[in-house]
Amino acid sequence: MDDLKTPYNDVESPAPSVNTPPKVEEGIIEDFVTPRSLTHAIRKLTQAGVELRSLEPVPPERRTHTRYYNVMTLFGGSFFSILPLSIGTTPTLIFGLSFRDAAIMITTMQLLFILPTLYILTMAPQLGMRQSVQFRYVFGKYPNALISLIVILEIGIFGILAAVGGAECLSAVRPGTLPVEGAIGIIMAVALVIGFIGYSAIHFVCQWIWIPNIICLLVLVGSAASQLQNQAPAASSGAAPFLATISICAANMATWGTIIGDYTCYMPAHAPKLRLVGYCLLGLYVPFTLMMILGAALGGAIPIVPAWSAAYGQGSLGGVLGEILVSRVGNFGRFCLVILGFSIVTTSARDMYSISLFTVAVIPWLRRIPRIIILIVAAGAMVGIGIAASRSFLPALSTLVSIAGYMTGPTVSVFLVEWFVFRKADPQSFDPAIWNDHAALPSGIPAIFSTVAPWGVIVPSMATAWYVGPIAVHTGDLAWELGAASSSLLYLPLRALEIKFRGRF
Repeated sequence: MDDLKTPYNDVESPAPSVNTPPKVEEGIIEDFVTPRSLTHAIRKLTQAGVELRSLEPVPPERRTHTRYYNVMTLFGGSFFSILPLSIGTTPTLIFGLSFRDAAIMITTMQLLFILPTLYILTMAPQLGMRQSVQFRYVFGKYPNALISLIVILEIGIFGILAAVGGAECLSAVRPGTLPVEGAIGIIMAVALVIGFIGYSAIHFVCQWIWIPNIICLLVLVGSAASQLQNQAPAASSGAAPFLATISICAANMATWGTIIGDYTCYMPAHAPKLRLVGYCLLGLYVPFTLMMILGAALGGAIPIVPAWSAAYGQGSLGGVLGEILVSRVGNFGRFCLVILGFSIVTTSARDMYSISLFTVAVIPWLRRIPRIIILIVAAGAMVGIGIAASRSFLPALSTLVSIAGYMTGPTVSVFLVEWFVFRKADPQSFDPAIWNDHAALPSGIPAIFSTVAPWGVIVPSMATAWYVGPIAVHTGDLAWELGAASSSLLYLPLRALEIKFRGRF
């Protein structure tokens, strides 16, 4: 439990006293708008390891987290779970690809779209800034509120879908006894506790949760193996199902580039980049891709296996997993369903944690409110939306994941154009002294315009279960590609003009 008490330190760095909060953290406590009695309680919580820091850049003396493998365990602990398995069913079950084509697309496209995320991962240790603060050096202080709102929607989508997928598993343990709505509430309550403690608890839980998850997933594979060879042939032709799968893969990998800095900003500036990249590949790409391929196999077999098809009609994907496990291994299968149901709590907790940080970027004065209050509101909203999404889970999943990707494309593209073209990839150009200075930061006008204007081509190019645009009717889903490309092309001349006019960044 030492990890929970000293979240920013390890054996390579001396730990601050657990009896006295560091001066910078004490300043954060005193800045809270809370009764004196609550302030005392908050001080006790931070001594116990609860994180208080909101958007403030992390000073070098606090960047002492050198357990670099935590990048791997953070994502690996989250993604050996039901969420990527659920997403993986969409290329075969919803889009109509054959299993072979789906597996090839998932493997190659996710490797391509993780590249921006891998690079952004290495920036946070150099800068000591959370992702929303890094965005201020591109989008400006106040316009950045819109980007932060977009990021809240993106990551909220994944947290909600994870909770719904887990809830379906819990509901399938004994059908008719626990409604999906109640299971969503249980999962969110557990995630709320982890998200409240913060950075340290998320890393600590992710370090271990993958072990029971993998055991139960192996039981699932063994129970389903005899039927997985029964695959439906491709139900769609042409480019449309392939483009839809590309959109899903882009959302799965590139979206993390909008929050990944939150989880490496406590690492020192000398953190080894190649090791961080390797750990991220092992923790994010490998489990997400493997789970999606398993999901694609299940999705291709559901229409062919009568028992699975019937279970899908009654209980969606959770019903299918229940049919597979309970029919083959009985009560142990029910135990595995419970483990798989809770396998996603770290995903929902991580996303709630990031939402609490980006909410402060949307409404800056909320930095004076204890983060637990923001977390409770976020959890309540996610429960309500999750209940609505659970009524038509897989169509909702494919649509919402695609929308998350559409929002990510312009944001990440503009950010990387600024970093490479205008900042020359120089960490010194992100002066931490001006992180909260509206006048010293960029105006954000070129960046916001280049992020919003592409929606003029994104919307007609979308192809989802809920809406198909007029361009997509003829071409398939090109929204992510057109959004990312058009935002970059718009930003280059507009930002160059702003720098010329202002004479500085």
